[in-house]
Amino acid sequence: MEQRNSSEVSEFLLLGLSQVKEVQLILFFIFVLFYSLILPGNILIILTIWMDHQLGSPMYFFLASLAFLDICYSSVIPPKMLVDFLSQHKTISYAGCMSQLFFLHFLGAGEMFLLIAMAYDRYVAICRPLQYMYLVNRTMCCILVGASWAGGFVHAIILVTLTHHLSFCGPNILDNFFCDVHQVIRLACTDTHRVEVLTFVNNGLVILTAFILLLISYGILLIKLRTSVTHGKSKASSTCITHIIIVFVMFTPAIYLYTRPSEPLPLDKVVAVFHTVIFPLLNPVIYTMRNKEIKCSMKKLIKRYNLGVTEKSAYSRQYTLFGSIYVVIGSNMAETHWYNQTRVMEFVLIGFKTLPEQQHLLLGVFFTIYLVTMAGNILIASVVLANPHLHRPMYFFLANLSFLETCYTSTVLPRILASFINDYHGISFDGCFIQFYFFAFLAAAESYLFSVMSYDRYIAVCKPLYYVTLMNSKLCVQLLIASWTIGIVASAFTTFFASQLNYCGPNEIDHFFCDYAPLLMLSCSDTQQTETVMTVLGSACTLPPLLFTLASYVCIIITILRIPSNSGRGKAFSTCSSHLLVVSVFYGSLIIVYILPKTKELRDLNKVFSVFYTILTPMINPFIYTLRNREFKEAVRKTMAKCLSSSRIHETNAKQ
Repeated sequence: MEQRNSSEVSEFLLLGLSQVKEVQLILFFIFVLFYSLILPGNILIILTIWMDHQLGSPMYFFLASLAFLDICYSSVIPPKMLVDFLSQHKTISYAGCMSQLFFLHFLGAGEMFLLIAMAYDRYVAICRPLQYMYLVNRTMCCILVGASWAGGFVHAIILVTLTHHLSFCGPNILDNFFCDVHQVIRLACTDTHRVEVLTFVNNGLVILTAFILLLISYGILLIKLRTSVTHGKSKASSTCITHIIIVFVMFTPAIYLYTRPSEPLPLDKVVAVFHTVIFPLLNPVIYTMRNKEIKCSMKKLIKRYNLGVTEKSAYSRQYTLFGSIYVVIGSNMAETHWYNQTRVMEFVLIGFKTLPEQQHLLLGVFFTIYLVTMAGNILIASVVLANPHLHRPMYFFLANLSFLETCYTSTVLPRILASFINDYHGISFDGCFIQFYFFAFLAAAESYLFSVMSYDRYIAVCKPLYYVTLMNSKLCVQLLIASWTIGIVASAFTTFFASQLNYCGPNEIDHFFCDYAPLLMLSCSDTQQTETVMTVLGSACTLPPLLFTLASYVCIIITILRIPSNSGRGKAFSTCSSHLLVVSVFYGSLIIVYILPKTKELRDLNKVFSVFYTILTPMINPFIYTLRNREFKEAVRKTMAKCLSSSRIHETNAKQ
């Protein structure tokens, strides 16, 4: 990044997989094909498990979590690699490199820990079948998934902290297509022996410990199955073999890359491609090819939507993510249904069902908004990554804001669109709280990210001479991680308190997504304490960043008014007004919905204000930042022209 000390490396040059243009074009189409298969394959697994009540056992809950992790994991490396195939300058900023390192190891380690949770699930199902419904209950499943994410987070934080404290003063060439931790460490100007040892220990503890535990657990399971004479033996063996294949496919390249001396070997790039790109594709393929229940459910799901049939009866009001658990190994291998008859098993989102005549119109409007939101925010992130002159704090935060809003809008809009298409408005108990968790997490993170962006603008306008020193890459990464951490912690507390309440009916939520206020209204227990906690947490995630943002912009406006140059004053006002417009819409609607007293008039308007911060804000963000920023518009034009010229050159060469 340009704000780093001139004696330090501000960006790294990625040599990629090949320097030959023709080979790069071929690889581009190959990896586009891989990426276009990874996302739909894993999304199909999640949708199939979510919509088929027969897949309500913990095993499929873990499988859906694994598919979600694969979606995130496969989005760390391939998008940047695809952009580099079409770019002449394959560079990545220092902050971008550290971010890539963090998310690669965070999601990779999280996936390894999740495989341990899946092995524990199979161990209890096979070795202790009569205790399965008690040992692997909903609470335990959520704890195991949360622990896997927390373990990956701690592992990645340690790794990035060790790497970030090194000094990089040149050279800056990485002979790879991503920021590999060993290659980055080798570029450091300081003594790296201690860091290399600690990195080796950190990676080795996670990878080898997880691998050994998995081998031991599946060894016990296979021995148990070998001595078993029950009729469910073949089905359980098939499930275990599927898991074992995944374990070897993931851990073999990880052990090769991270648990050996850091000297480069000829096969490093090939193994890295398999580890970062091909493995997430194999996961859905292996699970669908080896699991008859998944294949049958996918066929039913595809057939249902192809015929346009709405089988609402298949999704009865008793459905929940853990509504029925099929214990396939036991003394009699009998099918066991586990659910609490007195508890609400699913909620009905009324949403926009009160406007039956406008359903098709709303479907078209929201579908258009979703496409524009995704395309606009992905364009922002891609342009920032592809243009080295935009590798500055303001655009670094802007790219992260676009990524946040891409995820943020995807927690709500796809569910709304699905309800318009199939006229089914139910959502399982667990699905409701999962949606609520990710919505609260991303909203809180975005709230604090806006305050971080305002601080960046305050330093740039009010203290320009100190900007390079104060807004260094280390601080940028720390501020970004802090905003995400606050979101994770705050949403974990709110989701925990809301899920501990009793819900015994009615089950209709007068909203288009699972929000805490309408959820509390459905609870049968005393909600006063929970409402107090929710209000405090909501205020903590809204008011401090809002006040900090307002104070920053007040100082900025005062400083701008003192600028003698009309051009400089106009440029500063243009940038700040863009930020203020987005901030005003976002914080204003949040305060109205979550902090102001709930009068009848405001309660009736909650849906309208919720549309602003859940749907409209992520859409208008790319328009405001591109239409009001000349530098960014110029970068978009150059990027588009570069892509078009590259494609024309390749076409000409192909014809010759």
